Amino acid sequence: MDKRLYEIDLYRFVASVMVLVFHYTFVGYMLGYAPDIRFDSIGEYSRYFYLGINFFFIISGFVILMSAKDGEPDKFFVSRFIRLYPAYWIGVLLTGSCILYFNQSQFQASGAELAANATMFQAAIGIKHIESAYWTLWIEMQFYLVMFALAWFGWLRFILPLIGVSLAACTVSLFTSWGQEFDLWTNAFPHWWGYFATGCLLYLIHRDGLSLLKSFMLVLALVFVVCQNWLFTSMMEGWYGTAFNEFIILGLNLFFLSLMLFSALANQHPLRKARFVAWGALTYPLYLIHQNIGYMLFNAYGQHINKYLMLFAAASLMLVSAYAIHRFVERPLAPWLKKHLTAWLHRRKSGEGPAKRALES
Repeated sequence: MDKRLYEIDLYRFVASVMVLVFHYTFVGYMLGYAPDIRFDSIGEYSRYFYLGINFFFIISGFVILMSAKDGEPDKFFVSRFIRLYPAYWIGVLLTGSCILYFNQSQFQASGAELAANATMFQAAIGIKHIESAYWTLWIEMQFYLVMFALAWFGWLRFILPLIGVSLAACTVSLFTSWGQEFDLWTNAFPHWWGYFATGCLLYLIHRDGLSLLKSFMLVLALVFVVCQNWLFTSMMEGWYGTAFNEFIILGLNLFFLSLMLFSALANQHPLRKARFVAWGALTYPLYLIHQNIGYMLFNAYGQHINKYLMLFAAASLMLVSAYAIHRFVERPLAPWLKKHLTAWLHRRKSGEGPAKRALES
């Protein structure tokens, strides 16, 4: 069994806080979700914190390949379901409740949209997300489904060449007309798939060491990251009507990739501390609930409270809520769900479903 790299829990937490600050201090007023509270001085820097999303995808590639490496699709399915859905259902419930309570024009949802969002597959059937941040969950889900299929068919042994093909295909596709026609908010390929592939490559370097082939592929991963960020930056400048410094973006990406490569290669690490597990546990519920609920709070109370105090209060409330979701939902439900999902899958595999039991009786 792989020794846990506790510093990655810290990286995940920092990435989630980056995304929260990006949304609260830049996106909210720039895109009109919370237009009355501006953080121009902070936004000069926090506009680059969107990179937390890219870093999430790299970390997902690393940890998901670690989870799927044993080639047991049943275990992979159970672990992903337990990890994704309990906190997600609470997130949908909280966001839906706030939409109904605050009744703000920017945030509306029908009963059908709320129900569809509970599946996490709403993007696949063309239904809007009730929480803006949910778009990344559908991107992640596509990666999980591919990894499940590879585990199911026993093709994980081909993962290294598949990583190489993915990185090359994503990089080339970014500069083709057909590649750019894919909606990057609903399709993992080509904008996001290369980040997952980069994370998978870093895991293989951690597991097996750095070889000449992996070194070449690491350079290919870097080429993808540079190309994707260069293209995405030009897109963001159009969306937000403001300039982004490509070299700051490149520097932050290089810094994060260096951190991950050091973690992959180091037998010991100064940040490999078990206490960071608790930090990492807050990441997913924090991401699920922070964005639209935060905007609604800003719109409802921001005119009556100092904007910096409002920012601190909203961020603190999201962190406390994330802890509550983890402590009182995820942790109690995980063993129960694992037990019953594993038993259900075992019955299906052994043919002991309701029909067989009825015949035997």
